Amino acid sequence: MNLSAFTFVIFLIYFLFSALANSTFIVITQSLYEYGVDDGESSILQTLENVFYLITAYFVAPLLLEIGFKRLLFVLTVAVTVLAFLMPLGTNFWIPKFFYAIIGLGLAASKLIGYKTIHVVTTNTKEFTSMVNFFEGLFLLAAVISFAIFGFLSGLESFPWRYAFWLFALLGVLCIFLLVKSDSKSIEESLTVSIHFKNYKDVAKTWKSTISMLQYTLVFFFMLILLLLVLCQYQHTKWYPLFCKDVLHLTPILADQLLIIVAFGGFLGRLVASILLRTTNSLLLIVCCLVSVMIILFLITYIVQHNYYSPINSWQSMPTVIWLLPLLSFFWFPLQPTLFAIVISNVKTEKYTNQFNMLGLLMVLTVFFEWAVQPVSSYIFGMFSVSVAFFVSIIFVLILLIVIILFLNDLKKTA
Repeated sequence: MNLSAFTFVIFLIYFLFSALANSTFIVITQSLYEYGVDDGESSILQTLENVFYLITAYFVAPLLLEIGFKRLLFVLTVAVTVLAFLMPLGTNFWIPKFFYAIIGLGLAASKLIGYKTIHVVTTNTKEFTSMVNFFEGLFLLAAVISFAIFGFLSGLESFPWRYAFWLFALLGVLCIFLLVKSDSKSIEESLTVSIHFKNYKDVAKTWKSTISMLQYTLVFFFMLILLLLVLCQYQHTKWYPLFCKDVLHLTPILADQLLIIVAFGGFLGRLVASILLRTTNSLLLIVCCLVSVMIILFLITYIVQHNYYSPINSWQSMPTVIWLLPLLSFFWFPLQPTLFAIVISNVKTEKYTNQFNMLGLLMVLTVFFEWAVQPVSSYIFGMFSVSVAFFVSIIFVLILLIVIILFLNDLKKTA
């Protein structure tokens, strides 16, 4: 593995955009007091972030090699840094709109460039899968830091929480400085542009070719895995606030603090996975993670069914069942980056396609699947109690485990 200063800067920029992306929720919830708009109007921030994320993942991904990694990251980092400095200064709602649109662009671009850079600097599939887990672990570490900073400052009456954006603006300045000083030639010389775009038709062919990748059995089969993965993930996302409110009867402050620990558990899971995958078979790690997830799902359901929890307003009175939540994150979060790395390593590239196209397509599908599974999950939670609806997730995890085993065994035979 040949890591460089430029690789470090890419990781740091991805961390920056990840931290800012995880600030969207608090801006939306505080928008009535800060900007004079209600939750319905402020939800446009999340929409803008998602839309520009999708635009980058699908339309910009094939063009990244020609645009240039350093050039694109410089423009996006400068833009988000300037807007982060402006965020605490006014009540004009257009600033957050531009801010989160840029975050959507930057998050997708830094993720795409990060994956491609890792693919260049690693020498084999094990190293690539390992480093991808570490890279994606930065997203969760950034979420932990973002939740902690904004959560702490929002509880202070004497210090406006929006000043937290200046801390991230300073990090942006550091990223710009390091980006200017770093040399990207060692990375860019290792890359070859599969096609030089001469006109719009070449670009259109690339976008069309990206869609045509869905005809590959490998990609189509993985779409089913990704759908199940997203469904299980959304089940957990839907369950967590209901579990904290209706089962444990936690105060909102304790629920937010517990969420930080849960996210940190996911970061540790990806960090440990990045270490183990250097020597461990990917299938073995995935099977161990999914079996552990099913056991934890059963334990949580069993414990809460046999206990009643009175309202909890301090950490001293927290039940021991809460420690199963970060453990659940620990085993769950290594799955997606590991599977993404496996698919990217095995996808066939053609004249108009490369790994960028594949990763961009997977990123787009992930967002669309998140929208698609919401009514399914809402129906399940509407039909059953919180604990039973959560227990149903075991069925989806079991199906996911079976499909992944079939997928990886088939991949091994065709290799």
